[in-house]
Amino acid sequence: MYQPTAQAHACQLQTRTAGGAFPRPLYDVKLARIRAAYQQMQQDPTHVVLLYLDEHLVGRYPTVARCYSSTGAPGMQARQYAGYNSMLRIVGCLDAASGAVIAKRYGSVTVGNFLKFLQIVEAQYPDAEVIYLALDNWTVHVNERVLPALQARQSKIQLLFQPTYAPWTNPMEKVWLRFTQDVSHMHPHWAKWQPWRLRIDDWIAQVRPPSQAMLQATGVASLSYLAPPAITHFNF
Repeated sequence: MYQPTAQAHACQLQTRTAGGAFPRPLYDVKLARIRAAYQQMQQDPTHVVLLYLDEHLVGRYPTVARCYSSTGAPGMQARQYAGYNSMLRIVGCLDAASGAVIAKRYGSVTVGNFLKFLQIVEAQYPDAEVIYLALDNWTVHVNERVLPALQARQSKIQLLFQPTYAPWTNPMEKVWLRFTQDVSHMHPHWAKWQPWRLRIDDWIAQVRPPSQAMLQATGVASLSYLAPPAITHFNF
């Protein structure tokens, strides 16, 4: 069973800034760890949990998309608020076994809020022996306070860092795509912040139950997300 250590965490800090062209540092190694965690979860889903975590930045202004209206009726408008486009973040994770989504909105995601969210997640799996959490290399995730905090409370959470600059390896990105389509596009709450927050909370409640459809839509059911995106070459 893969056990992240302080040395592995330091290695992550080094490779996070490496960048460069594909393949990136430790790309295959990191994906192999996630595959191994997935296999463990399949063998013992009661005691082994695999989650994919990511954050999503949401603004007060609606995002623009194609929309439809009845013939002769005025078309829908993506109206913009006259003031500042206030922002908030949603932290969420996708359960690789059930398709359930655990999410919570914050004004901002500090290290403290991130650790609080991990406690919320851990409380959802009282029977788990290990909770693998696959996540990207955002500064908050690799902050030097995170690993000691998890160790201090003897957390069941084990962090599995995804390859650098490889968002296709995180199926939670597709959950945010659905959020944008279902909630952000052309929303009518540009003038009032509280109804917009409530609409976000309603969506979070809707995606909380297990969903095979979510697993299919995000590619988790087939592990297709672990494959690098196809590169097309054009001849002119």
